[in-house]
Amino acid sequence: MLVFWVILSFAIMSVLLFMKVPVAISVGTASIFFALSTGTLAGWEKIIPLKMVYGVNSFPILSITLFVWIGQLINHKTVAKPLFSVTRLAVGWWRGGLLQLNMLFSGAFSALSGSAVADAVGPSRAIYYSSVDAGYDKGISAAATTVSSVLSVIIPPSIPLILWGVGANVSIGRLWAGSIIPGILLLIGFMTVTAILARRRNYPRDKFIGFSAFLSNIRASFPSLVAILILWGGVFGGIFTPTEAAALVVAYLIFITSIFYKLSFKEHIRMMINTFKNSASILFIVAVSNYFSWLMAYTHTPASLIEWILKITSSTQTIFILIIFAFLVFGCFMDLTALILMLAPIMAVVAPRIGIDPVYFGVVGTLTLSYGLLTPPFGILLFVVQRATGVDYLEIIKNASPYYIVLVLVLLITIFFPSVVTYLPNLFYGK
Repeated sequence: MLVFWVILSFAIMSVLLFMKVPVAISVGTASIFFALSTGTLAGWEKIIPLKMVYGVNSFPILSITLFVWIGQLINHKTVAKPLFSVTRLAVGWWRGGLLQLNMLFSGAFSALSGSAVADAVGPSRAIYYSSVDAGYDKGISAAATTVSSVLSVIIPPSIPLILWGVGANVSIGRLWAGSIIPGILLLIGFMTVTAILARRRNYPRDKFIGFSAFLSNIRASFPSLVAILILWGGVFGGIFTPTEAAALVVAYLIFITSIFYKLSFKEHIRMMINTFKNSASILFIVAVSNYFSWLMAYTHTPASLIEWILKITSSTQTIFILIIFAFLVFGCFMDLTALILMLAPIMAVVAPRIGIDPVYFGVVGTLTLSYGLLTPPFGILLFVVQRATGVDYLEIIKNASPYYIVLVLVLLITIFFPSVVTYLPNLFYGK
């Protein structure tokens, strides 16, 4: 019976989201319904505020605000321009070079930001307009902007993976390490599809101006590249926790943007305010979702879910594929942040019981849920890019459809070849 109430609670949340009710209110309403249905609402006036505070009173959660801040700093034109120049020189001379630039720059932006929406409304949007001005079709340019932005969900420092790590009590460093190879596979796949489309449509290319200009631009972008080195080297070298590394990168970027890029104090205050606004909405969802997670644990819902699943099949592979399929469906209809925060605590119990490594499950689960950002009817990146570019929603989906093949192939690779995910965490942190 508990499983029925869980499914009904998710259905209520989906309906509310479809009606454009704010995510936190949708999650809260579903949580109250579940509590009423299971008779666990007693003492709500004390329990709900307490669980909401506990939900955000976490050192790893602090990193979310810091990575949003990093995204604000990197997004500023004075910081982004050198990175833009060096990536354009690297791939701009390829056929369809500006589309390839969109993919590669999103990969580089992902290595510091961790936010897909920040990528879509920031550098990727700027590259879209450059592509259109250069004669590229608006539909394919908008599609490239959309699909490239999803790299920020899977390439470290991914904010969704931070949320999964907190919700499932799994090492964030291991989750990040496990996501590196799938992220690279997605990037290579996207660039391969782009190359094929560019050749078929005979898109233009930049003139190659030599390695000296490329090296000169690398030197100009060196301060920004050091930030990536601090973050990745510090976390995967075991020197810093993700939160400590994020704090150090914020301090470093504030320093270099003030000294080298001459950002004013007023600009820094503006970015700080934007950071607090953007992260506050995420943290409110985290707080509300923590009450739902507590309800799941209090009512022993994960154990009931395991029993229900085992009645269907006892095959670990079959169970895993069924869960991944369910994740794909959930991702199409629900908000990514809310889904992760509600599902991660449940799956933290389910995964070990069915013999699946929690880190592996977290990476593949987050990857699967992230596909919902690109798929109708609720694909948030589709709507973000539509608003930013003015390109029709269906036109974006039509032009993005070849890239969906890459999404499916990478997901299948991670399912049937688990070492793609588990190799680097075991290498960096041991088994």
